[in-house]
Amino acid sequence: ACGIGLNLVLTLEVLKEAHNITNLVVYGNDFVPESVRIANKLMDKGILPAQSQKGGICQSDSKNLHFIQNEMFDLVFTGYLTPMWDPLETNLKDEEEMWDVYENICIGKQKDSEALLKEWTMKQEEWFTQWVAEMVRIAKPGAAVIIEQVSQVYCDNEDDWDGVHQTFWKKQVDNGVWDVDPDSLDIVTAQIDSQRYNVFMRKKGKKSDVNQGNTP
Repeated sequence: ACGIGLNLVLTLEVLKEAHNITNLVVYGNDFVPESVRIANKLMDKGILPAQSQKGGICQSDSKNLHFIQNEMFDLVFTGYLTPMWDPLETNLKDEEEMWDVYENICIGKQKDSEALLKEWTMKQEEWFTQWVAEMVRIAKPGAAVIIEQVSQVYCDNEDDWDGVHQTFWKKQVDNGVWDVDPDSLDIVTAQIDSQRYNVFMRKKGKKSDVNQGNTP
């Protein structure tokens, strides 16, 4: 998900300054149509740095990029992996009431809290797994796959929107859920929000030359 594209611009600047990577053709998607409209408008005005150019920004679900062929991109990243909303399907219209339910589960005050926490965790992890699976699928062999600004699980940080524990990534990688090099997994604290973290992985295979290709 590229949002309105500002995170993409920052990433291009980092690639240029840190690795002298320029002249990229960038592609992106976001689920929110208005974000896509703004991103296209900004990029059409020439805000992309490092001699990069826009390939295309479209509206789509990042968990289902069926229209993109396998192994298309030299670098795949998301500036934020939006967690699953209301994974237990409380269907409460009042957000405060909904979060009260989840808080009570965290502290064991909700009926069947242990079972509900297990179900909640499973559904959120399935959501993240599917999203990242699409990122890995469209990455070329050896390409970097980067997930930025991952939220901690809600029970560990009730000021955020929920997420997955850092141990989730190693578990999935060690179990071969994604076609990535286990030795490439790197998790660091996010600079913008120290309560979040960034994840780096590399798809198995010969490393691609990002300076000669495309990045979404």
